[in-house]
Amino acid sequence: VSDYWLMATGYGRGQVIGRTFTDFVDEHWHETYRARRNATHANICEVTVPFIKANGETMTVLILEMKSAASDEHGGLSLSVMTDVTELKQAESRNHAQAITDHLTGLLNRQGFEAALDDAIRNADETVTELACIFIDLDRFKWINDNFGHAAGDEVLRQVVTRIRTTLRPDDTMSRLGGDEF
Repeated sequence: VSDYWLMATGYGRGQVIGRTFTDFVDEHWHETYRARRNATHANICEVTVPFIKANGETMTVLILEMKSAASDEHGGLSLSVMTDVTELKQAESRNHAQAITDHLTGLLNRQGFEAALDDAIRNADETVTELACIFIDLDRFKWINDNFGHAAGDEVLRQVVTRIRTTLRPDDTMSRLGGDEF
């Protein structure tokens, strides 16, 4: 291990020499890490996994591994490069959340709703349960915007969301499909 790796992870050299890399990977990701060799291209494989630093914090790392010609399925020599991609993954998560969220109400938008509905249908099929989907369209909402302005219309939408939420169960999903449609 390099001095930079030790500095970035907080481990001492004696703490890591002789241990396998999976000792430092979140246990729920061990199989993902082991499966990296199945997706090998020209003796190079890559995987992104949560890595546990010496202080207990988790960072997301990209591992690029090049196996030597002497390597086989039982091991051998390899060169691995670990890159901290924590901030990149957090930015991706924020971008994804923004892409599926309505900025005014904080609810799922149409794209988020479609994904949630797909998941709910899949879950209902797997558990042989029923699923209901209710569509709400506010009457005369355009009149509010035209006569009181968009700020008033936005406040009406937020109030509608607050009121509908009081009737939902904790595992129910609500979304704003657009305009005055929920």
